[in-house]
Amino acid sequence: MRSKWIFLICLLVSSIAKAQQAPPVLFFSDLTWGPNTGWNNGSTQGAAVTVWGKNLGSTQGSSYITVNGANATNYAEWDVMGPARGLERITFWIPTGATSGAGTITVTVNGVTSNSLSFTVASATIYYIDVTNGNNANNGLTTSTPFKDIYMCNPGLDNNHSAGQRNPSGDGQYICYVRGGTYTTGDVDGYFTHTGFLDILSFYGSPTKQKAVVAYPGEVPILSMDNHAQAIIMPDALPSGATCCGSSYWTFSKLVFKKVSTFQSWAGSAMITMYFADHFRIIGNTIQDLIPPNQVYDGIIFVGDSSNTSIYGNYWNHNGFDSYDHGIYVKTQDAYTCCSSPRGTINTDIGWNEFNNGYASDTHGGQDIFVSHASSPSPASYPTDNTWIHHNYFHDGNTNFFYVGDNATINGSVYLYGNIFKGGPPAGTANGPLITYCGGNNVYFYNNTIYSPTADNAIWTSSYSGCSGGPSLLKGHYVNNLWDATVNGQIWIYEDTVTSTFDHELYWEPDGNPSLPSASGVTVTNPTKANPQLVNPGTDYHLQSNSGAHGIGTNLASSMTSLPWGLYDYDGVAYPASGAWDVGALQYGAAPPRPNPPTNLTVTVN
Repeated sequence: MRSKWIFLICLLVSSIAKAQQAPPVLFFSDLTWGPNTGWNNGSTQGAAVTVWGKNLGSTQGSSYITVNGANATNYAEWDVMGPARGLERITFWIPTGATSGAGTITVTVNGVTSNSLSFTVASATIYYIDVTNGNNANNGLTTSTPFKDIYMCNPGLDNNHSAGQRNPSGDGQYICYVRGGTYTTGDVDGYFTHTGFLDILSFYGSPTKQKAVVAYPGEVPILSMDNHAQAIIMPDALPSGATCCGSSYWTFSKLVFKKVSTFQSWAGSAMITMYFADHFRIIGNTIQDLIPPNQVYDGIIFVGDSSNTSIYGNYWNHNGFDSYDHGIYVKTQDAYTCCSSPRGTINTDIGWNEFNNGYASDTHGGQDIFVSHASSPSPASYPTDNTWIHHNYFHDGNTNFFYVGDNATINGSVYLYGNIFKGGPPAGTANGPLITYCGGNNVYFYNNTIYSPTADNAIWTSSYSGCSGGPSLLKGHYVNNLWDATVNGQIWIYEDTVTSTFDHELYWEPDGNPSLPSASGVTVTNPTKANPQLVNPGTDYHLQSNSGAHGIGTNLASSMTSLPWGLYDYDGVAYPASGAWDVGALQYGAAPPRPNPPTNLTVTVN
């Protein structure tokens, strides 16, 4: 009898614990492929992989990662935070039992298994870079025989494009793990006067020739930008006859790009320049204090004429310069000397990043994310299309958080959903945290939270003479957004447009009577004026139980099903498949009430 009751009580306690526990969710990984052998040139385990998510458990305990059917047994990190947004991360080694080919990664926490991420176990060579103990004459295959400089990850040496002149694998498939320390030496490529750490000067890469430069597990490699204009360069121009366009399938993860002491007059402008690049992944890096001493025309991450770019989980802190220096610059422009024809910029996925304390020296404001198109090539044939900006946290500083359009139509769509925006440019700058400008085409704002915009951030105009082709090129679609202000007045957004619709939005100001968007061409339907009752405005944007944002949104499942992570909120909570949604970036998700303990139980001890 005693055993039976003890079993029932344990079962009940376990059920209560699971009921209280939010299920684990995985958002993304640094590598989407990797070998199941080869770590330290051995046969007992493969590559180290990091996944990011929520509700992963403060300690591992009995929890585990499963990759391609095998449970990982070796872990370098469990529930380490960041670098962005308070995301949790786990780093594990691929076990030898993981099945080769396409599969998945999941995490099981206290008996609850997460969603799955796609992953492929594939052969690759593993190399090590160690600025303190390395030597470029080594073979790089073990932690005791590492290379010294990051440019040893380069397939080729210079603009002769001969693969194998640097990395022994040439244009093969490999991973370079970069040990902790401060790196200063640039790539000796024979072309650039001011080199980056890695100058990719040819069309390397394919689905079976993927490459990655990743921080060694648990260590922090710092790439000092003091003497580098750009850290990683995929250029848009090389000498006549050279072929540089079309590099693909590179990953850069968990590296720190920062000013260490003092910039040279030409340094500090960009982390990575991608031109005609495909399937590049920029994952979990830290970009800090990149404020160049002079004006530059660049993006800290420049995505030009490129496709299928993933920019996930990076932390941006105190970067920028002026209105010509952008955080993430997504743009289509003319091809240069080494490219045979132009291309569009499509499928740029920007998710789970944090943009903090952006800096702008001019009243134009600068932009954390700028999406645009040059006047040529033809947007009809080469659009800037499918730019997805989701589940990011933008806060503080004096930059514009987002800007789209630059007098030339992008001829594509931009989607912003599940983001949190706090603050924005100060009063008197005639700018706003969110700017949609002529040429922006279709811009969709779904389920974002906008908190505390400044007092002069709304300028509504029905026409603008400076727009090439007229403002009718821009159409704004706002649905299920939460606008929470700390001052009274029409303060929501800055845009030049004739057709914007606002539907099922919540507006709140301290006086309890918020202004609604109004201008020629602006239509507002189903607005709600109610206090959103955020848990801790400015730091915690979850909804309290009495929030006016509950159940007032329209169901966007059909509109967002095709968007990356479109059916999940900022925390990875699934939106209802039917029925009303909450508005804002976070659905109300309080834990269910704790059940009362059982009563009238008798335990007999023999």
